[in-house]
Amino acid sequence: MQRRRLHDLELHFPVLVRLRDRPHGQEDGPKRQDRPDRIQADLPDGELTASSFTISEIRAYSYCMKTRLAAALVIEIVLLLSVSLAQQSSLLTDPDAERILDKAAQAEGGDNVLTALRTLHMKGSIYWGSTSSPHVQGDIESVIKFPDKFHDIFLGLNGSTLNYGFDGTEAWTRSTGGQRSTGLPRLQILLPAAQWRLRYAEARFLGQRKIGKRLVYVIRALVHGQATPADYYYDAADYLLLQVDTNSKTPPITYRVSNFQEISGLKVPREWSYGANRTVISSIKTNTDIDDSQFARVK
Repeated sequence: MQRRRLHDLELHFPVLVRLRDRPHGQEDGPKRQDRPDRIQADLPDGELTASSFTISEIRAYSYCMKTRLAAALVIEIVLLLSVSLAQQSSLLTDPDAERILDKAAQAEGGDNVLTALRTLHMKGSIYWGSTSSPHVQGDIESVIKFPDKFHDIFLGLNGSTLNYGFDGTEAWTRSTGGQRSTGLPRLQILLPAAQWRLRYAEARFLGQRKIGKRLVYVIRALVHGQATPADYYYDAADYLLLQVDTNSKTPPITYRVSNFQEISGLKVPREWSYGANRTVISSIKTNTDIDDSQFARVK
């Protein structure tokens, strides 16, 4: 058997220190050949092997090591849970808002699908005018790393750009050509209830309303990286999002959401509109590798 230095073992099993300190060749009890529970071994001065100990000592050492490993694992799990609970404890909400958002999360894909989301990459285009003769205004792209990092990009046909992002700590915008952000992350239209307990700073139930003939529940919520809250209108029948009203300092905008489709287990809208503008999503990819540099402020 492979030899081990005594000082390596005594760190975990101090009882064995006595074996090192006794004179060489001296036994505490009967000679080795008279001790059937001790495995025989010829040892040079100052060295021990596992065969130097009784079976009961080896078992005790094994139990000690297993206990320490189990304790270390429990401590690591507790620390991870503490971080998650600390994030959630700062959330301001009420029971009605929690109930509605939990049902909305189920409608968007369910706990198994949404909690497995690491990243999302979306592309699309913005059109202006009627659906019969639309004019392309530009292309959009969004990269998202859950729970709360995002970078929304708009590239106009005339070369103007608008970037709006949150790196997990600081929100930022960068525009050229006079473009202005609405202050609403695109994820809040696409999957507003996904991992909401980790992404929201506050959520409050405002009551029931009607959109046309549809009964809706209204939630006012503020997500990390957003300056002002927005109002979310969830269908009371299936808990899918129908409308979002922004409350930014710029003129308030009402987004109307439509054309839900299932993609990778997620139920997402492929279109939303405000005024004469219509956004159409062309592709959505989930759980691709996205580097954190994607969320840094654009210079």
